[in-house]
Amino acid sequence: MTVLPIAPASRLLMPAILLLAATAVPAQAYVGPGLGLGAASTALGVVGAILLGLLAFVWYPVKRLIRLARKAARGGGAGRR
Repeated sequence: MTVLPIAPASRLLMPAILLLAATAVPAQAYVGPGLGLGAASTALGVVGAILLGLLAFVWYPVKRLIRLARKAARGGGAGRR
């Protein structure tokens, strides 16, 4: 297994990142009810939009198949629109 040489700058970067992460103090910030509800509704809106997009992506081909199956059952022909 070949080990690639590490540049001197990146040798110092990782310990510096680890040191900064280890010494981080929690922020003494207040999240009020308005910000909390706004963040929650935004997150729910994004998740809902993704789910509705996936549902639409699946539903419309299924809807077309149901319509074609009904036409075929009535004798209208499966290939016609």
